[in-house]
Amino acid sequence: MFEDAKIETVAEPGGAEQSSASLLRLASADAVATLDHLQASGLVAQGRVNVISLQAIADQLGRRWDVRRDLVHDHVKRSLERQFGGQSLFQQVSDTDYVICQPEASALAGQARCLNCLREILHHFLGAAQNADLRIHAVTRISPEGLYGELLDIAAVEQAELTEVEAVAAAAIDRWSPFVSSSGQRIRVSCALEPVILLRTSSKIGYRLARKVLDMPSDRPLTAAEQRNLSRADIQRIDCATIARGLDRVRAEGRQARCSSLVVPVSYTTLSSREGRAVIVELFRRAQAAVRHGVICEIRDIEGVPTGALTAAAAAIRPFCIYVVGRLNETPVGRLDGLRGVRLQALIADCPPGLAGDADFTGWARGVLAASRPVSRSVMLCQLASARQLAIAAMLGATHASFRGA
Repeated sequence: MFEDAKIETVAEPGGAEQSSASLLRLASADAVATLDHLQASGLVAQGRVNVISLQAIADQLGRRWDVRRDLVHDHVKRSLERQFGGQSLFQQVSDTDYVICQPEASALAGQARCLNCLREILHHFLGAAQNADLRIHAVTRISPEGLYGELLDIAAVEQAELTEVEAVAAAAIDRWSPFVSSSGQRIRVSCALEPVILLRTSSKIGYRLARKVLDMPSDRPLTAAEQRNLSRADIQRIDCATIARGLDRVRAEGRQARCSSLVVPVSYTTLSSREGRAVIVELFRRAQAAVRHGVICEIRDIEGVPTGALTAAAAAIRPFCIYVVGRLNETPVGRLDGLRGVRLQALIADCPPGLAGDADFTGWARGVLAASRPVSRSVMLCQLASARQLAIAAMLGATHASFRGA
């Protein structure tokens, strides 16, 4: 259907007010027919329909495009399904162009999500995503000839979305932390950024949000047992406060220093409820503006959760992040058969504080790796205290690690 489709960019006639628009002319009548209902829905007028272009990939591949076209389209379809699941719609309308309609998102949020998705696709195939290659049109009108649209200013979209994220994060911090728990205890959430290292190349690839849940006014950290005894609503507040605090810390690093990726912790308890997932999904969407490649969801408190329930929670959040990983609360004893089939893309474990010397650290790391490898090929050891521990982790076969945050 799309091999003969061709997009031609021409100026739209009709006066000075339309001089900045372009006509994305579709040679395929079938592709145009599928878009008729969008024009009638009013979503175009609301700015909720955009077009992303893969032309940069086609240009880079040159004569190899005809051979690799189907592979590219298959990957793009999977990426769009992951990024725009739920109520969003997407439709391939030419050999290199896709229309994306997001009824549930604001115009700015929709543009930012299209930008993040296209950037991820270009990184996958080209290894980089230059602003000149990030071609996204905001559709202004659909006609029998094709789609009229305006080419987005990528820098302006990024700046506008980051400004909005800052405002939301600032409001969210006050909304979620500190708070009074259901038992009457006053609690606040502290968050630090841990640099994440890909051990194979010794390169920093992003940050992980490491949180502390503190009693007020003593600032005593709550024990793991105390946190498990909190109510579902309390745990949800802690998860939301962690993301809000984390975005605030990312913003404090500087507007130009956007993370490559951000590992965000969320409790299984929060993801297991529809209400909790809805709040987390919205925060994840906001967090996308703070990262270049995407958000990684770290599901906590997974021990003892039935395999089917954990699989359902991971599947529900997967469309809104690039990876779903699981965090082990304690050094595992024995096999982790309950995690098989959940499709976690990595397991994470925090190094216990105060390990005395290399022997203790090596023994802990070997135990985590031995239990984790049958479940996931990727294992991340977190909150390491020194470069020496980083080297030992790499030697033992861990794939990623993070340094203890300040």
